[in-house]
Amino acid sequence: MSLEFLTGSSSVIGQRERNEDFAGLVTPTGATPNLKGAIFAVADGVSGNAGGREAAEMTVRTLLTDYYATPDTWEIPVALDKVLVAANRWILSQALQHREMAGMATTLSLLVLRGQRYYVGHVGDSRLYRLRAGQLDILTTDHVWDRPDMRHVLKRAVGLDNQLSVDYAEGNTQVGDVYALLTDGVWGTLGQSVIHHILGLYDNPQKACDELTRQAMAAGGNDNATAVVVRVTATGEETLTDHLASGRELSPPAKLKAGEDIDSFTVLELLHQSRASMVYKVQHRQSGQIWVLKTLQALLADDKESCQALLNEEWLAKRIMSQYLPQVLPLDAEQRSKLYYVMSWHEGATLQHRLEHGHHFTMAGCTRIGIEMLRGLGALHRLHILHRDIKPANLHMGKDNRLRILDLGVATSGLHQQDEVMPNPGTPSFMAPELFEHGQARCVAISMRQASPCITC
Repeated sequence: MSLEFLTGSSSVIGQRERNEDFAGLVTPTGATPNLKGAIFAVADGVSGNAGGREAAEMTVRTLLTDYYATPDTWEIPVALDKVLVAANRWILSQALQHREMAGMATTLSLLVLRGQRYYVGHVGDSRLYRLRAGQLDILTTDHVWDRPDMRHVLKRAVGLDNQLSVDYAEGNTQVGDVYALLTDGVWGTLGQSVIHHILGLYDNPQKACDELTRQAMAAGGNDNATAVVVRVTATGEETLTDHLASGRELSPPAKLKAGEDIDSFTVLELLHQSRASMVYKVQHRQSGQIWVLKTLQALLADDKESCQALLNEEWLAKRIMSQYLPQVLPLDAEQRSKLYYVMSWHEGATLQHRLEHGHHFTMAGCTRIGIEMLRGLGALHRLHILHRDIKPANLHMGKDNRLRILDLGVATSGLHQQDEVMPNPGTPSFMAPELFEHGQARCVAISMRQASPCITC
């Protein structure tokens, strides 16, 4: 089941000379809703400044475009904050470059819906309301001065300060939830009881938006009035991503033998097995192409944490497009009867295998390996992925003379659930020293000119 909803929007000038409000939404199709969700936003440019409308419009447009360009591995609040901090810098730079734009700023209230979760980002005095089971709640806090004569003055806004502080929150969605993003031209004029009545009166979000702005004008509102309303008609899966949820009912296969078939693949040989995982060399029966199939030991079929970890490993690996890592074959849950994923096969051996068989690396060879390893790690770190288990057994040198980083089994992209399961992952003799002191592994930016890699020769 996927997330489904109805939307509507309305924005009117009112008695002002220009509309300094701006609203926008993106309801993507394909795989994007499962990864990034749908996003809705309203902004109210600071009145009295020539750049109020520009600040509101550019903030919303930047948010709606750049958010979907952030890596899929970033958590939603992280991605939103990266985009909004950049928008804040842009507005400040415009105010410095153009005297007539001095003081330009904007409020912003945004909503992201994904799966069974909602995510809120908020700064300023626009508001997000939620109507659930007849009860209307405000999900945001106004960032204004707490004095009767100062409640129209913003304490926080996009473009107001060098350091942007945005409120983020999240929670579960339910079928029938109605979310309303409103500028103060609507909520400040109508009041909560009228908003409650209108949102409960109309099943059609567009009619609700039109009525909200119409009544705001009829009630004598002298400000721009903008409303975006979303009604949830079906929720998605409850896990972090639909990908993780789609594999929940799959279980690892029993130990496979050469010649056995599993879905579209024929097993050629067992490449590796550990306490937790099984790795096979397989051949696609139709194309004849060779692949590597990774799954879990059958004994872990009831271990939900291990099963989710394998799905998370596939999810991370699918998002990495780099010559320094194997590439994952995209397979939907419907194409698999068991829990596994498939990646590209590369003839060669790990550095550990070469060391154990008496191979001696030259200094030049060690330097090249170190440089390629850092480039591969750089590709991971740009997506905020930490490998956390770099060692010779996870560095593969192919017959094409190319180094590849293997095994994202304990990798993380900041998922709190995974960190709780594996608070101190990796191989002890190769772990970062700070991990022994219960510190956290971190992404680093490495300059190739400064890097001085060293591998035991």
